[in-house]
Amino acid sequence: MLGAVLAGGGSRRMGVDKALLELGGRSLLERAVEALGAVVEQVVVVAPARSGYRELCREAGAAGLVADRVPDQGPLGGLDAALHRAAGRPVLLLACDLPFAGPELLRWLLARPLPPLAGRPPAARVPVEGGRRQPLCAWYAADCRGPVEEALAAGRRSLHGLLDRLTAVEAPVGPELPFYRPDLLLNVNRPKDLGRAAAVAEGKRLTRIAARSR
Repeated sequence: MLGAVLAGGGSRRMGVDKALLELGGRSLLERAVEALGAVVEQVVVVAPARSGYRELCREAGAAGLVADRVPDQGPLGGLDAALHRAAGRPVLLLACDLPFAGPELLRWLLARPLPPLAGRPPAARVPVEGGRRQPLCAWYAADCRGPVEEALAAGRRSLHGLLDRLTAVEAPVGPELPFYRPDLLLNVNRPKDLGRAAAVAEGKRLTRIAARSR
C-alpha cells in the first residue's frame, strides 16, 4: 500500500504552516513521514505544488511530493491525489497534525479484521475515540477512488460525509489497547494544541532521560 502524509492544509487556526512546526526536535511533517515509514515501504507527502515542500520531503525521507489534482478541496482533495498516485493500491492516510498517531496505532489499524458490511467488502478502516471517527488517520481501499471523485464533483468536501457513504470498519480506540494514551489522536490545530503537545513530548523526553540516569 501507499503511505500518504497530508500536509497541504491552510493552517488558518494556527496562523503558520503546521507541517513545519517542531515538536520534540522534529517537524510535524517529519514525525508523520517517520510513523508511516515504519509501517509501509513507500511514503509520499500530499501538498500543493506551490508549497515548496520537495526538498523538505526528501529530507524527511518521503518518496516524493504529490500535488492535489483538484486544488483547494481540503483533506478530501488530498485523499484523491493519494489514491491516484497509489494506482490501484490502498492508501494509509495520516495528517501531519496528528503527532502522536505512531506506528503502534497504524499497525493495529491495519490488523483489524475486515468482515463484509451490508454484503460489500469494506472500503475503509477508521479509528474511533469517544464516538468520534478520525478519517485523517485511516486506511482506504483502492475502490474508494470512484466515490472520492464523485464527492469532489458534487462539491461534497467532507471526509466524514465520505465515510457515511462507504462501507467502513470502525476501530474503537480506548484504554484497553496496550499503547493507548489520552493524547493518541490529539489534533494540533491551534497554538494551544501545540502547547499541549509540546508538554506531552517534553514529559516523555524527561521520562526517558530519567530512566537512562537510573
